[in-house]
Amino acid sequence: MERNFKYTNIDLGILTVKIPIIEIGNKNSDKKLAITCCVHGNETSSLFIINEVLNIINENLLKGYIKVILISNPIANYFNKRCSPQDIQDMNRVAPGNNNGTVTERICRVVMNEIISCNYYIDIHEWSLPSLLQGIVLENSQNSTKEISEKMIDVFKPDILTVLDSKYIHSIYGFINEKRQIPGFTIELSSDTVNNKSEEERVVKSLVNLLIYLDIYDDTKYNYPMDNYLVIKEVHRYIAQKSGLFFPDKKVGDNTKKGDRIGYLLDLNLNDKIELYNVGDYTTVLELLPKKYVNAGDLIGIIGK
Repeated sequence: MERNFKYTNIDLGILTVKIPIIEIGNKNSDKKLAITCCVHGNETSSLFIINEVLNIINENLLKGYIKVILISNPIANYFNKRCSPQDIQDMNRVAPGNNNGTVTERICRVVMNEIISCNYYIDIHEWSLPSLLQGIVLENSQNSTKEISEKMIDVFKPDILTVLDSKYIHSIYGFINEKRQIPGFTIELSSDTVNNKSEEERVVKSLVNLLIYLDIYDDTKYNYPMDNYLVIKEVHRYIAQKSGLFFPDKKVGDNTKKGDRIGYLLDLNLNDKIELYNVGDYTTVLELLPKKYVNAGDLIGIIGK
């Protein structure tokens, strides 16, 4: 089958923005998966993952259709920023977008139109810290897609599943799932996924597994068994109160209990110590910086339950 590369152009008046898209498989299939990368412009690890997935796929064994929107937020990507400097809007909070709105809202609307031509959807993001592989779904999903989305997560098998409340309805995945009733989920990669060969291979295999489950791909030799995952419904974030040296006591994936010290921050005077404790009944370290200098306001880590 032919692989097609194209640009979708967006005329913003002062400039024309191009969104690169790869299409592979049969457009007329009733099994069509859309994948978005770089919704946040500086989150580029997904491109390496998609490259590996496409290298594995034997196009003669494709039964369905895959559309990958490679750079979903091209202006933010050009400046290597999470959001476009034109309006500083988070594209993942303005869905479904607006053809007559801000720059980010207009780009979002075009991306949404590309997604809704498919009947499954995955949005790939990455954390700024080392973390567990995370899947994300909405807690309030009561539509006909809920069971399918849950099965897709079961097949993908992240380390943890985070269930978000309805305030995330204006994320791209949230709107697509709730309002358009297209099943799917969001993936959050670790900041170091693509520099960890075994972890990168694991994510790639998980995505190929999903293609097989959705009956889009038919090469069963890539049907890898995966482990169970932990469901997370509440998190606690540690933000640096001051600039200084951070020293972790835990590492990503560790179990934790109330009263455990997660790490400490040493002030620049190298004397004052701010200790960070598990002050609730949180159970798992989801993200945590290694030993590192941090600035006031930086995210240090996240624990969850």
